[in-house]
Amino acid sequence: MKKVLSKKILSSITLIAVVITLTAIFITNINAAATVSYDISNDWGGGAVVNVTVQNTSSTPLSDWTVVWTFPGNQKISSMWNGEYTQNGSNVSVKGLEWNSTIQPNNSTSFGFQVTYSGSNSKPSDISVNGQVAKTEQPATEQPATEQPVTEQPVTEQPVTEQPNTPQNTPQDAQVADNGDKPIGFASLNGGTTGGKGGKVVTVTNQSDLEKYAGASEPYIVKVKGTITISPLGHEVNVNSNKTIVGVGSDATIKEGGLGVFSKKNVIIRNLTIRDSFLESDPEGDNNDYDGIQVDTSNNIWIDHCLITHCGDGVLDVRKNTSFMTVSWCTFVNNKRGPTFGWTDNTDFKVTMHHNWIKDMVMRNPVFDQGIGHFYNNLSENISKFGHQARGNARMLVENSYWDNVVNPYAARDSNSIIEVRGSIVKNSSGNQKSQGGTAFDPNSYYSYKLDATEDVPNIVKSNAGPNTSIQY
Repeated sequence: MKKVLSKKILSSITLIAVVITLTAIFITNINAAATVSYDISNDWGGGAVVNVTVQNTSSTPLSDWTVVWTFPGNQKISSMWNGEYTQNGSNVSVKGLEWNSTIQPNNSTSFGFQVTYSGSNSKPSDISVNGQVAKTEQPATEQPATEQPVTEQPVTEQPVTEQPNTPQNTPQDAQVADNGDKPIGFASLNGGTTGGKGGKVVTVTNQSDLEKYAGASEPYIVKVKGTITISPLGHEVNVNSNKTIVGVGSDATIKEGGLGVFSKKNVIIRNLTIRDSFLESDPEGDNNDYDGIQVDTSNNIWIDHCLITHCGDGVLDVRKNTSFMTVSWCTFVNNKRGPTFGWTDNTDFKVTMHHNWIKDMVMRNPVFDQGIGHFYNNLSENISKFGHQARGNARMLVENSYWDNVVNPYAARDSNSIIEVRGSIVKNSSGNQKSQGGTAFDPNSYYSYKLDATEDVPNIVKSNAGPNTSIQY
């Protein structure tokens, strides 16, 4: 009897010890310390892009994390990357994916989403991680006081409002830097791309003034402030030679239209959101040409730190012997057709495309048709049909780029196309991912550049692509 009782007591003690151990492990995981950064990286009124970073500040791994918050308004998530979400009314729950569901000590992971709303887009007051309210941090980039240079005056038809060109030249982007107010790559050649440098500076807040100064024959730096709604829908504002079109702060927007550069040279387009030329009656974009930016037969073009989304046709269409062009630090999101270089017989491009974020797209991300193209340190996510594609006589070099959840990440369509991919990472993707044709060309024979480590590309690009308050003229 005593032996039986002793065995029962020992079994009970063992069971209690196991329960205590498991409970301790569970509590350790639940209570792992975390901080959360909720960054509204671009807000165009009625819609926004938000990036959320979860930092594990504890000494133990944070496994199977779930982030929960309640929107203070009527915000509704339309798409998400790097996380899975459920939304019930204002309540949102986000879980990590297989590859980022565990955050090691003193490390972080990020996810992002696009949201629509009416009224205000305030941030949630409390954000929980695994059931515990996390410490929230303000992103370092949010500095409203730096958004408006003190020299700006509203533009009128009177020439006295025009100001001498006194660029501040103080961008403070990633450690890779975008070379300040000078492009890297092919746009730095052929005499360089300086835009409206040396011309007068004007600030525009309406379509009439934008058309006037962007299309003027003399050099101008045209600063876009606030949201300019273009009429008619899909109209592309003509940009003449020797122009810089630049957004003020991080919310300068061209809505329901785009920009067109036709047979021009020396044009800079920076720090703008271009959106919503989408045509409801033509959802596939097969019967309209409403692009975010269209460039034909032009030289020395630099497009930098723009966000282009929800266009009727393509986010960026470049055709007809356009050359000496650089596209850098842009975000292309939520569109059927991505950046396209080609589609006409007379094309002999020289294009550099670096540190861009291409996400939630269908195809042409990008397509390169004819000429030589250098594509490096770009991030592609959530592409449903195909990503990088070489066509025709293209010689396409792709370096240190990153694909995540992409169907057909990269390939050549035609037998005479060359696509050389090196130093890149493909995750959670399927379909074609094959180089063809050997060596494309050597960019170092044209210009100097610095490659970032491929594993760092998601963090660098997500933190710095798109409009940025530090870009000032």
